[in-house]
Amino acid sequence: MNSTGLYDAFRSDVVDTARPYFWTDDDVWRYAADAHRMFLRLTGGVSDFISEACEVPVVAGEAVVELLEDDFIDLQIYRLPLNVIDGPNQEIEDIEEDHHIHLIDWMKHLAYKKQDADTYNPQASALGAQDFEKYCAMVKAERARYMYKVGTVGYGGL
Repeated sequence: MNSTGLYDAFRSDVVDTARPYFWTDDDVWRYAADAHRMFLRLTGGVSDFISEACEVPVVAGEAVVELLEDDFIDLQIYRLPLNVIDGPNQEIEDIEEDHHIHLIDWMKHLAYKKQDADTYNPQASALGAQDFEKYCAMVKAERARYMYKVGTVGYGGL
């Protein structure tokens, strides 16, 4: 799913398909961008060691370490999205397709929090946040199972 698919799925889920919309396009794109960012925050970020965000320029003589010449240090980092969802036909980067549909829960949380007589619904907002946070916790736990080797503890006696 790309950003247009996410936009359409959100409008369908909240039954906001007829003009004038309850939520403006700018609102929906802002909700999508925040959901994208929040998913990565709650699941531990994107493991990255190849983007420009991982390159740190180091000048010989100015760094703590001694280098023979000017160079770059490559880091492995956990980061938030490099690009913001702000319009149609954008790829939802850094998140596997299976998770895209769950971004709608956070979008609903934000949408129903909007202080407007037609859209404000604190129960629906809380439910969206709860569902999203629960899903993110499951994803984070699943990722941890794959990342960390199971250890064993042995008792050696007295």
